[in-house]
Amino acid sequence: SSVQKTLNGYDVHLEQFEIPSNSSLAGKKLKDIAIRAQSGANIIEIKRGGRSIIIPNSDQVLYPADKVLAVGSSQQIDKLKDMLKEATQSESSNDEFEVICIEIDKESPLYGKTLRSASLRDYKCMVISVLRGDSFITNPKPEFHFELSDKVWIAGEKSSCEWFRTQ
Repeated sequence: SSVQKTLNGYDVHLEQFEIPSNSSLAGKKLKDIAIRAQSGANIIEIKRGGRSIIIPNSDQVLYPADKVLAVGSSQQIDKLKDMLKEATQSESSNDEFEVICIEIDKESPLYGKTLRSASLRDYKCMVISVLRGDSFITNPKPEFHFELSDKVWIAGEKSSCEWFRTQ
């Protein structure tokens, strides 16, 4: 791209990373992660489903499967890679909590229900976000209605998430 050509000859790089579903960064605001303070790199874009968030503000929340575009020197990008790797490793060692993505089909226990009527909190779970077509819905309202083919990210106790995954 033209941006890459402009950066040629300088130690400034663009690199895209995907936030894994088991990352401890998922569900956190950029300001609470302190990416710039710890790595020196800057997040300049978040791609979420069909949506692109250019120059996200510090209150922007990262979600599983977000693709983040970072800019920085070789050293800064390497530090960011290490941060992302550590966040994924530390979360994957947690035996009690996980984040999963399920797709709603006609057999799903969520199909046709509202978020409120699904009573996920009774299962010690919560919906983080939903991808419906090209729309990424974060923090859906209690009246949100689950539809066929929705991709739903659920965070919660591992045993409950496993139950949702097998339904």
